[in-house]
Amino acid sequence: MGQQCPLVLSYALAQDEVSLNIPPTADRYLTRSYKARTVTADGAYEVKIFGYPVWVNSQSGYRMEYWLYNLDRQTFYNVTPYVEIATNSAAFNPTAYGVVQTFTIAVDLNRVDGRFAPYRAVQVMRVALLGPAANQPANWEILFDPTQTEGYGRGMVANTQFLSVNNWRLNLSMGLSNVELWLNKMYYNVEPLFNQEIEEEAPRPTHFILQFLNNAYEYPISEWNQNLNVNNDLQNGELLWIRWIRRTVTTDLQLATTALPIMRS
Repeated sequence: MGQQCPLVLSYALAQDEVSLNIPPTADRYLTRSYKARTVTADGAYEVKIFGYPVWVNSQSGYRMEYWLYNLDRQTFYNVTPYVEIATNSAAFNPTAYGVVQTFTIAVDLNRVDGRFAPYRAVQVMRVALLGPAANQPANWEILFDPTQTEGYGRGMVANTQFLSVNNWRLNLSMGLSNVELWLNKMYYNVEPLFNQEIEEEAPRPTHFILQFLNNAYEYPISEWNQNLNVNNDLQNGELLWIRWIRRTVTTDLQLATTALPIMRS
């Protein structure tokens, strides 16, 4: 921050243009000197959009649901109504199975929240729909980086078991042997935002929040492999949303949203 470098900007006048305040050079260029100074990046505009396929039906296939986070980590937004396909980008194909789709999305941040200045966030999405969900768990993979060897979502489900009315047992461990492997698969593979100047990776979450249709439950990370009692109001293949937070003395840092299709038994 505060570093300076000199710049000289030149503009070539067209044949029908004149300059009133700055005399042009002999070859009709206007030239002015400037100094550029670096400033601290505004974390509110360092954003990441997490997108996941939501099953609709066999005719319509999937639709995408989008969540936006920024480096301020004070809040998050469901931006699905505001997402547009960028100019010159292919659109998301909801029934293109067995291929990796690459498309570019854009969001005008001041439409999401009036506190933002007019700023257009653009992001490339890579989604593989591996098959129709029907009455089975959704089957898809999200690739957040072209170099990723393992994306997010392939073969991942939230296993629930009916115990009694409004009482289900949920286990999210997926047979993994330790919490580090679990966090890599469940959280770090979606590549949450981090500040490359002061952080080596995204903050480690302390808690996760499970958002069902009408119920939400919060758990510490230490309960990653426990049997959790919940009121499951989701059907097979519908998405359980997982919000990842890091709790500090003064606030909850909002880190990411991920999703798992429900498997009922």
